Amino acid sequence: MQLLTAIMQPFLVDRATRALRAENISQYTITKIVGAHKEIQENQLQHAIEMVKLELPVNDSDAMKIVKLIRMATTHNDVSDTVVWTVPMLFYESGES
Repeated sequence: MQLLTAIMQPFLVDRATRALRAENISQYTITKIVGAHKEIQENQLQHAIEMVKLELPVNDSDAMKIVKLIRMATTHNDVSDTVVWTVPMLFYESGES
């Protein structure tokens, strides 16, 4: 299993979730997040940016397919600000050593 995480602008969430539902994927978590980036100018200001984090568990065999699905759904005019990655999920049962 992999944990897929996608960071995107809030207006792209509907596009991403519609694409997931079209593939019968309905178990995901959406979280509002705030990030910062530096503008490279004379005064180097940092600005807070509101974004959305979408997370869902995916099978290893489906991971790249779903990454591409989200990227395609959130791309407009060959440009996508959505960042998508996966990491392996490890399961531990509590109470056992």
